[in-house]
Amino acid sequence: MIQLGCIADDLTGATDLASLLVRAGWRVVQVRGIPESSEFLSDYDAVVIALKSRSIPATDAVQQSLAALKFLQSLSAKQFYFKYCSTFDSTPEGNIGPVAQALSKHLASEKVLFCPAFPENGRTVYSGHLFVHNTPLHESGMEKHPLNPMTDSNLMRVLSSQTVLSVGLVPWQCIQAGTQAIQESINSQSHCFLIADALNADDLSTLAQATSTHQLSTGGSAFAGAIAQQSPSMFRQIAQHSTSSSWHIQQPAAVLVGSCSRQTFRQVEAFKPFADCWRMPLLEDAQLSRSISHIEQHVAASFLNFLQQRADSGSLRPMLIYSAQTPDDVITLQTLLGNQAAGELVERILAGIAHMLKDAGQRLFIVAGGETSGAITHALNVPHLEIGPEIAAGVPWTRSITTSPDNPAIYLALKSGNFGQDNFFSHAIDLLTSKTTS
Repeated sequence: MIQLGCIADDLTGATDLASLLVRAGWRVVQVRGIPESSEFLSDYDAVVIALKSRSIPATDAVQQSLAALKFLQSLSAKQFYFKYCSTFDSTPEGNIGPVAQALSKHLASEKVLFCPAFPENGRTVYSGHLFVHNTPLHESGMEKHPLNPMTDSNLMRVLSSQTVLSVGLVPWQCIQAGTQAIQESINSQSHCFLIADALNADDLSTLAQATSTHQLSTGGSAFAGAIAQQSPSMFRQIAQHSTSSSWHIQQPAAVLVGSCSRQTFRQVEAFKPFADCWRMPLLEDAQLSRSISHIEQHVAASFLNFLQQRADSGSLRPMLIYSAQTPDDVITLQTLLGNQAAGELVERILAGIAHMLKDAGQRLFIVAGGETSGAITHALNVPHLEIGPEIAAGVPWTRSITTSPDNPAIYLALKSGNFGQDNFFSHAIDLLTSKTTS
């Protein structure tokens, strides 16, 4: 029996969630998609299933999430958690509301808490409104998100547009009054879905205590971490070992960047002096009106030339592989190719590069970008991930779980675009390649 069965709506969000559970002292495994069997999954406090359901049609997201729930129920999970982004990424059609509604109906959960707050990363909720570093969500830059633009900070209004169930609020003043006040507020309301205010870690802890008997909870990774803090690991010694010096590898890292967030651009600039750098010539090819297939062929040839030059020089520095230098580059490429085509092209190229590097013996990867992370883990054929040392809040090192000496583990840091400080890439490498890892 596992303590918590988790369903995450994207890969880096799943890793974010798993990292906070590990921080709480739990032993955690992350799986990509719904496993074919439960082999290797019994000796963990939590199993996190990473779907790619955030931006797909709501009916498909519901179907995948219910299938994930059924699998977690087969593991006899005591409680269940639906994880979405701390910025509540969604559209008027979903998918947070439809998925939560389907899960709550299947589990016969009369009251479901929604707690996206992640105070450590600047995401807070007050009076049902979501703030990013004290700025209302719709003024934080998320209103320009290419897939899920968030133009309303009122989460009660956003969630109400996605579900037929009524939506209420557990206000901050109630949380300050303690667990009993929270429970009384939840039980006295006729609403099925309840947005929870939270301004700090103590608020999350109080909410976790007050809802400890709830079979289903939803939110960001921080609330799940607070839930885990309420129960000790059933595998304490193994969990402690997983973040010890056993996480060590001596190999130059390959940093693959698909994210176009401003924070990732800053991280790329900070890392350039320490790496052998290669930028995909996508923009130049697109400006020459080359076809997608021609672009892919030219990019592949350019990358092979980069690898040959690197080999000839005998370099042991990390590789930095990225798709754009500035936000304007991204806008131009999207204008020339179309938003979806440009994104899919970058993902496809980076996935192919990762597969090529793996075949050449590369085992240490850092990946920036949620969609890119999904494409690369699929290309590397990594279905199960063990969670290791934390690099930044919500971003751990992970490694593939393997039982064959002929198939050595692959080490992966999977980062959402806006996560991590400017020196993230250097810090991640130092953490894993130094002689000791804490």
